[in-house]
Amino acid sequence: MLAPETARSMAAAARDLLGTTSRLQRRRIQFDVGDTIERSRWFFTPDRRRGLPLLDMSAHQQQLALRLAATGLSEPGYNAANVTMAMENVLDRREGWAERRSRQSGRNPMRYTVALFGDPALGPWGWRFEGHHLSFRYLVAGDAVSCTPLFLGSNPARVELPGGRMLSHLEAVPEQAIALLASMPESAHQRAVIAPAAPVDIVTANRSMVTSGDTPLQATEMMFGHRSAEWDRIFAGMRQEYGLRPEHEEALRLPDQPDGVSSDALPAEARARLDGLLDAILALVPEEVARGYRARMGEGARHFAWAGPPDGSSAQYFRIWGPRLLIEYSNVQDHANHMHLAWRDPVGDFGRDLLGEAPVEVRPSRRSIRERLVRRATGGRFG
Repeated sequence: MLAPETARSMAAAARDLLGTTSRLQRRRIQFDVGDTIERSRWFFTPDRRRGLPLLDMSAHQQQLALRLAATGLSEPGYNAANVTMAMENVLDRREGWAERRSRQSGRNPMRYTVALFGDPALGPWGWRFEGHHLSFRYLVAGDAVSCTPLFLGSNPARVELPGGRMLSHLEAVPEQAIALLASMPESAHQRAVIAPAAPVDIVTANRSMVTSGDTPLQATEMMFGHRSAEWDRIFAGMRQEYGLRPEHEEALRLPDQPDGVSSDALPAEARARLDGLLDAILALVPEEVARGYRARMGEGARHFAWAGPPDGSSAQYFRIWGPRLLIEYSNVQDHANHMHLAWRDPVGDFGRDLLGEAPVEVRPSRRSIRERLVRRATGGRFG
């Protein structure tokens, strides 16, 4: 997307941060922009990541890192990201302050990591800001900016505040989706609901490529490349809790063509609600960037698919398809109080289209030592 002002802001913020780094820090934070494998590796689980984490920065560097993160987000998007980061302390309390060797591991809002790809003074270049339930990455080529995959989540999704008020910083997204579903005539509603129960997570997971036939991955599959008996039990419990049957899971596999109901089949009010829902998600990034993505979609048909109770009373999932766009939302885990939102460009994720790269499948490494370290750090919890 052509976004010259955003591109300049990103480059200036990255140069300022890079200019404060020591030789050792620079070796940790900077990668070659041609390192397609590392650039295409992404996680939203509480995994260790390559790059320079906030906890290994000075206070001034932390400020510069957050300034860089802010260049890739709108003000509401930046606010939401910071609430997600703060939820790490809330989650730590809910998990009983699980004993860990160091606060450098496990639930820690300072474990968010910055990586730079290439040189922002030369270009093309990119950057990544990532940690538990956050994954923002950008590729900048001249005045063009790519921002996918983009992931924002929260665990818990809702917390109680004094006076009985609830804090739910991403609640507007499912609320608009539920309102959209309610505004559809019966025929469109039937096409939109593809399964009566939601999948256990977003279907594309953290795969480097969006591929038909995809199904949700366990946390251990995302991080280590293999299933675990522990997560088999967790997934089985969720399936039983929400009545998710094998035929539902089959219907929820990522199809070859967009599923659900087409915007062309919706009345004007419902079409406007679908556009409003899309705008609420695109509004996570700077308006200049969001405007480019809207323009690329143009008047092309969008598709909306829903799974779970139509009133959103229990676990819920939806996906939106558009020209070079797939958005997934899930609120299933932890008794429907654990939200995941992902925005993908099946063609141009990781800035592939800007660099003329072919898609690369990146598989997690299966390293038992690394797995033991993460298990020790998280007390066996991965979500």
